[in-house]
Amino acid sequence: MHYVFLFTGERTSATLDLKWEWLDWSTGWLSVPANVRKGKRKAQRYHLPQKVLDKLKQLDGVTKNEIFANPWKRKHKTGAFYQRYTRLLKRAGLPHGAKWKPQRLRRTFGSYLEAAGGDATAALGHASRRTTVRSYLDVSICGPKPPAEFLGSVFNFI
Repeated sequence: MHYVFLFTGERTSATLDLKWEWLDWSTGWLSVPANVRKGKRKAQRYHLPQKVLDKLKQLDGVTKNEIFANPWKRKHKTGAFYQRYTRLLKRAGLPHGAKWKPQRLRRTFGSYLEAAGGDATAALGHASRRTTVRSYLDVSICGPKPPAEFLGSVFNFI
């Protein structure tokens, strides 16, 4: 599940709803329909690297329809998930506050994508760049860059 969070940046609720039929093993494309995503208006497609497909292959057959076992009722799905996730973090001796849940992985996805030159706002499905910058980008990962880093390639005669 963590690999999926890190390589898609998808929200927890949609990730818990992922179905095997939405994954094309031959191409690595995972299609997430709009009706399971926030706002329920925009579907999304993610290309999963082979490493993620290999991890998911280990789960193939464990559940019938859903990729991740989700025994909780639809109405309370994420609440029960977060309770169990918190217990797991505590047992592992890891930080378990509100900032250490899968949302942290969504922010990590956005920050590293931005640092690599990608558009985190589009990838995260935000309507506003301001939301992305204010709440998702970790400046220790993605900037700001000092002016000399930009100008070094321009003034290459120095």
